[in-house]
Amino acid sequence: MNETLLPKVATKAITLDVKADKPFQIKHDLGRLPDGWLVIDQDNPVTVWRTGIKDTSVIQLIADNDARISLVLL
Repeated sequence: MNETLLPKVATKAITLDVKADKPFQIKHDLGRLPDGWLVIDQDNPVTVWRTGIKDTSVIQLIADNDARISLVLL
């Protein structure tokens, strides 16, 4: 059994300027639902969560603070 329980990083880093409580969308070419995302850099304390759309071409997220973030989709 060589399966890993950890999802693989599926995209390069995506850098965005996000505004508090303003939903934003990330279009992707995964051809599947993302398994999630990881914020890998941020210039302010920020939490990012999914607010709606999650399909095979786009995911909608929202942040609780203004920040410049970099994230990867899994």
